[in-house]
Amino acid sequence: MALEPGPCLTDDADALLVERFARGELTAFDHIVRRHRAQVAGLAHRLLGWPDDVDDVVQEVFLAALRGLPSFRGHSALATWLTRITINKCRSHRRRWLLSPARWLNRGSAGSNGSARAVPQAPPADRPMLDLERFERVRRAIDRLPRRYREAVVLRYLEQMSIEAASEALSARPATVQVWLHRARRILRDSLADLMKE
Repeated sequence: MALEPGPCLTDDADALLVERFARGELTAFDHIVRRHRAQVAGLAHRLLGWPDDVDDVVQEVFLAALRGLPSFRGHSALATWLTRITINKCRSHRRRWLLSPARWLNRGSAGSNGSARAVPQAPPADRPMLDLERFERVRRAIDRLPRRYREAVVLRYLEQMSIEAASEALSARPATVQVWLHRARRILRDSLADLMKE
């Protein structure tokens, strides 16, 4: 089932906020944060594999955006620029986490992939247990994809971005993103073959 795309944030409104910020209206940045926080948090949540420290990453994203906004020239949409920052901060966060001694010390009590942070959030009460188990299997399968494939899948299918927007956010050609998606779908098809038979 296809997800409905989220509300469209107009580039004109973002451009006006950037212009106000450039004129010294610092409150314009608060408006940017309010407009884009949910989008950034959702993307970070998906790219990191649904860990519990998304808020830290979101804070890093907007700190980087605050520092970088004076040099933002509008060559891409503000939402795309924030998506790019979010991807980079998530990559850095995952690298730090993979190299963290705490990750390796907690390995014995973790799940099958050795990740104590892979514990899912509390499920919504209105979902049947079988659907939740399937959801968790799909989530773990996406999380195990190679980084580029995972990012492409999250942007295209979970964030509902077009191929062009995803390729811009990933700094890759559209054809390359399509190859990543094709390979990711093949891996997911193989790892979730039993679910597809049900």
